[in-house]
Amino acid sequence: MKSVGSLFASQKYIAVAIPAYNEEKTLAGTLKSLPVSAEDVYVVDDGSTDKTSETASLFTRNVLSLKTNKGKAKATELLLHEFGLLDRYKFVVFSDADTQLDRKFILETIAAFDKKTAVVVGQVSNRSRGLVSAFRAFEYTLWQAIYKNAQSTMKVIFIAPGCASIYRTETLKRLSFDSDTLAEDADLTLQVHRRKAGWIKYASRAVVYTQDPPTVKAYFNQIVRWHSGIWQNIKKHRVPFGGQKVDFEFGYLTLEALFYPVFLLLALVLSGFYLKIFLLTLIAEVIMTAVLAFLVAVRKRRGDQLKYFLFFPLLRWVSSAVFFVTFVLVILLRRSGHKWKMAPRYSD
Repeated sequence: MKSVGSLFASQKYIAVAIPAYNEEKTLAGTLKSLPVSAEDVYVVDDGSTDKTSETASLFTRNVLSLKTNKGKAKATELLLHEFGLLDRYKFVVFSDADTQLDRKFILETIAAFDKKTAVVVGQVSNRSRGLVSAFRAFEYTLWQAIYKNAQSTMKVIFIAPGCASIYRTETLKRLSFDSDTLAEDADLTLQVHRRKAGWIKYASRAVVYTQDPPTVKAYFNQIVRWHSGIWQNIKKHRVPFGGQKVDFEFGYLTLEALFYPVFLLLALVLSGFYLKIFLLTLIAEVIMTAVLAFLVAVRKRRGDQLKYFLFFPLLRWVSSAVFFVTFVLVILLRRSGHKWKMAPRYSD
């Protein structure tokens, strides 16, 4: 495998693009983690009211400061065109201003590319900080171990995370950076499928460490936005009626997630008649969660899994309820969805 230095020796190979809005507390840690030269790092300050631009300028001279907030998708597009990244580089890494890349992230993702691959996504992990980060570590680990690897094999990955993806620039030229959904990463991913731009692969050893909401309230606001964005993309890209393999995978998992809160509601209604069955079901879920949390704790060396696992079913129920409510709002009532609410940041 080539070293990072050799990748840049002959020509402009990889750029890192980071959109940032009021990320003064986290941006320095993100930029310090990047395993690339400062001249290949590009930051767009999307109308911040703090010292995001000044912080970025301490690490790279490639800073685009926007006077007004354009939204993540549009700000990223402006960054790509302002510095001509699509013509000057072969690949662009997209990361978030609250995310730190493992030192081997670029080497591992580049190694996964072949002639038919358009995008490679890495493994999303997080740093330990309380209940929400413990639950997210639980979700990240299980989702990526069970689903992401299988989706990569079947070539049906439907979300390339905005904090952990690397695109061929030739692919990006065929995509539109629209601001009509709250999940621009899902939008770009589905565009890759719809425009048959190439395969999307998962590189499990390419790790990034993201920052999760510090409170349950902030977590709630974030999943409202995420779930609204998912339904907006389902509507925009006509899932599951697009006639592609990804439609079956996306549609199946969506229906599964949608009917889970319905099942819970029915269980609660019927609990008065079948209380023993409800209690047994609840106990079974807690036991299953405990076993899985133990496995995650061992695999990730996360003691917080054992500390907080009893709360995981509750957070999962909340997430499922939000998924159902946003379905009603976005799909049935045709509302535009949830406005962007940034999670509170904290210094690592």
